[in-house]
Order: sequence, then C-alpha cells, then structure tokens
Amino acid sequence: MNIQKINWKIFLSKNSSSVSTDDLFRIFNNWIKNDNEEIFIDVADYSHCHGGTKVILAGHYAHYYWDETDGDLGLLYSRVKHLDMANSNKITVTLKSFLNRLKQFQEDDKIANKVQFDPRRLQFAINDRALAFNTEESFKKVAPLLTTELQAFSGTQIRLKHLTDIKRLFRVEISFQNELF
Repeated sequence: MNIQKINWKIFLSKNSSSVSTDDLFRIFNNWIKNDNEEIFIDVADYSHCHGGTKVILAGHYAHYYWDETDGDLGLLYSRVKHLDMANSNKITVTLKSFLNRLKQFQEDDKIANKVQFDPRRLQFAINDRALAFNTEESFKKVAPLLTTELQAFSGTQIRLKHLTDIKRLFRVEISFQNELF
C-alpha cells in the first residue's frame, strides 16, 4: 500500500476555548503572506455548516482545517501533494509538518494561552477511499507502521483504535501514554 493523502487531526482539550472565525482568518491569511515553503492559496469560511469543517486554508502541498467533525473541534492537516518516499517517512514527515504548524498556531498573539490542544490524542486518516477502505484489513496493514513510527517519534507507548464506520474515511484514533508536545 503506497500511502498518500495523509490526514492528522489534533483535538481541543476539554477546558479550552474555541477560536473565532475572524481570528482563524487572520491567522491563516498571515500564513499565506509569510510562508515560503507550503505555498498557501486561499482561506474559505464554512462556519455556516454544522458538524464539519468551519474554516479551510487551501495550499499547494497541504490544506489546514478548523474542523468539528463528530463534535470534536480541532485542527486538521491534510496532505494533498504526493510524497515520493517510504511510507514510514511519510508518517514522520507529515506529522512533523503538522506539529510545526500547530506550534505556530498556538503561539499566535490573539489566541496564545486561550486555545489548548490535547497533547495525548491524535487522529490519523488516509483521505483516499480507493486506496484504503475503512476495513479491518486496512487497519492490519497500517497499524504496525503507525505503531513503529509514532513510538519512535514520540518516545512513548501508544494505543491505536480503529474507527470502523464503513461510510467514513479510514481513520485511527491514537492515544499517547505521555504528552506528544
């Protein structure tokens, strides 16, 4: 399986406040102006849609979403440009890229100390239903790779939970024994 279109999502902590759409637009537009690596294109407001994406930052290599799918608000990273490397490297490269942006997001002056993410919980997804059906077979292929790479990356034990809704993308909930950041 040549994994592409990797998604990562980190969830707000239970005691965190949310971010206004205006602040999200300002943050994402600053990323468009000040970024020379990811080539961001545009920001779109979907806050009128309930139970899903609220704001999208579209980019050439990746999109970022302020997302409320399943009632879990958080920041979602979606790699859209193919990576020509081993699957293990794709896991690490995309996670590092996402966590670097997360750090930048959290350090923004308007939201610093207001927004807190759960440092022990991530969600991994493959946004390609033709490649990875949301089945136990796909989970058996991906789980050893995720376990090996994430334990090496984080230096802590992890627990994987396959989110088995066949109507949804292949998704895995990841719990870290210790904080990821």
